[in-house]
Amino acid sequence: LNILAVSFLIHLFAFPKDVQSAAFILSYTALLGILLASNFFMRITVRFLPQCLALPVATSLAAQLFTVPISLVLFGAVSPAALIACIAVSPLITVFMASGSAAVLLCMVFPVLCVPLGTLMNVQYILIDILVRLFAAVPQFVL
Repeated sequence: LNILAVSFLIHLFAFPKDVQSAAFILSYTALLGILLASNFFMRITVRFLPQCLALPVATSLAAQLFTVPISLVLFGAVSPAALIACIAVSPLITVFMASGSAAVLLCMVFPVLCVPLGTLMNVQYILIDILVRLFAAVPQFVL
């Protein structure tokens, strides 16, 4: 929490106009949510998911919980499907990032694997894209 506060102050002094941007506000609010609530959600998610997937889901839920009120104020709307999307997409993103890192290393050592691993990465990306688009199609709650 102290590191986040110091980072916030440095950012504030270095780029004072950023404090008015939605990206600045949402980013720091999401990080605060992760620091304050991810352990709570981790204790819940670890009951239903393997730990390697429970952590990203818990982290995403904590960030969502803290940013929903800000989104309502800034944009006048929030997606009720966001929390469910978070639960569905977070594990896929974790797998995508891990397999992407592994693919890069494998391709450096075995260049012949680049095409099949690239295809695998593309399939994963398409699945994530489809899910995100499905959840984005859910009507928003508008104030």
